[in-house]
Amino acid sequence: MQLNNKLAVVMLSILVLSVYFSTLNCGFVLDDAGLVVHNPFIKSFRLLPKVFLLDSYRHWLGELPYNLMYRPLQALSYFLDMRLWGGLNPSGFHFANILFHAINSILVYFLILNISGMRKQALIAGALFAAHPAQSSVVSYISGRADLLSAMFMLASALSFLKFLELRKKTFYILSLLCAGLALFSRENALGLFIFILLMLFLQQARPKMYFYVLPFLILAALYVFLRAVILGYPGLLTHPSRLMPLQRLLNFSAILFEYIKVLILPVNMHLFRSVPFVQSLTDTRLILSLLFILGMSISAAIFRKNKFLIFGLAWFTAGLLPAYLYLDGFPDFKQAMMAESWLYLATAGYFSVLAVILSRLKRTGALLASALVIFYALLTFNCNKAWVSNLTLDKATFKYISRDNPLRKILIDDYLEAGLYDQARSEIEGLEKFYPDTPLVNIAQGNYYLALNRPQEAIESYNLVFSKSYYTCYKLSLAYAKLNNENESRAFSLLSFRLNPYFEPNLLLLGENFGAK
Repeated sequence: MQLNNKLAVVMLSILVLSVYFSTLNCGFVLDDAGLVVHNPFIKSFRLLPKVFLLDSYRHWLGELPYNLMYRPLQALSYFLDMRLWGGLNPSGFHFANILFHAINSILVYFLILNISGMRKQALIAGALFAAHPAQSSVVSYISGRADLLSAMFMLASALSFLKFLELRKKTFYILSLLCAGLALFSRENALGLFIFILLMLFLQQARPKMYFYVLPFLILAALYVFLRAVILGYPGLLTHPSRLMPLQRLLNFSAILFEYIKVLILPVNMHLFRSVPFVQSLTDTRLILSLLFILGMSISAAIFRKNKFLIFGLAWFTAGLLPAYLYLDGFPDFKQAMMAESWLYLATAGYFSVLAVILSRLKRTGALLASALVIFYALLTFNCNKAWVSNLTLDKATFKYISRDNPLRKILIDDYLEAGLYDQARSEIEGLEKFYPDTPLVNIAQGNYYLALNRPQEAIESYNLVFSKSYYTCYKLSLAYAKLNNENESRAFSLLSFRLNPYFEPNLLLLGENFGAK
């Protein structure tokens, strides 16, 4: 490694650590409870193999098809965290996320350096990637580990393939395939890796026969899909039940593209659960602006078609946003088109590549602008990180953007109850009752409220209004009966909950099983 490259690696590492060191004071939030805190698979050597043999995540994230995930490397990384940081130490888990983001920023630098041959452009792109606030929803969120891992292995795969094309050493090709497999075991978005490999071939102006090297990547993706089908069953082959016709989906994706560009240019009001109204008309302003943007980028690509760095940036950004295209209508609770800042994580490498081209052309002025932009983004990200301290701070930063009729506000109820803020919880329950009367959503929320107030009989009455009992409802009923000293009913519902979900850790603890780290 040359001295300048070493300096770039050090600079990017220091930048990432400076921006995200405050997250070491953050705790476990949202899905961290299920994926880490109450995940028996990461606490036991005996249970660890099951992360490769079954879909452990659906026990906490729901049974809907688009929640069926197979991400064993995510769980394996948490298993290692448990041993490295002395158990459930959130600071250690957050430090691991910071480390992975630093590696990804460095990989972005080397990928762009190998494509452009220009260290200045590569460093600008890597620094912008490291500091931008859009990355906070991945890096500051322990459950964002899957995005970090898949991006790391996808970037490593693309870089290795590029080195293979340059040096014709099969070792790099094998390494590229290995990283592709690891990316697939990290997150489903790696199924689109072959598109990035095609992009590497295009950039290197490879001969037609070289395109056959893409075939093993397609075979690897097919094997992964087959494995998902074996482990998860038929639903594992689905993304989610589509609610939009193909043309509607394309139009909405085009409109959302404009929203993502806005987030990247001016990253303010950053929050989870971001969504926008569906496009209802061809005259929708967002759609028109997006189409004009796409037209402008297409014309630029045609004019500067010999600038492979610019082509790389545009193509990488578009390919990286494919998950947004697939899932934009997959969350009916929002009643709007879904967009997530976390889906930008890998795609931003392309956007920042284009921005780096523009800034580097401005010579000294461009260097000053790039430095100012990195500092500006770093300060915004540092401020965004404050939201991830606890569930309540995250709720405060997020739900001011979520309307009262959105059922996702049920998250607030449990967080308020856990913090002893019973009046606020009651207010949120009343909001649910207004928009979703006589539904399991309300019944369970009321049961949790009464249970927290130590009114177990009323809690039991609320839970019993839920016609189809889930493992969670049965678990709550077991707690309520335990408060009434009714050991028989409590034990019966514990066993029923256990049968419905034998890997829900609170069930194991309730039944006296000790699945601590061994």
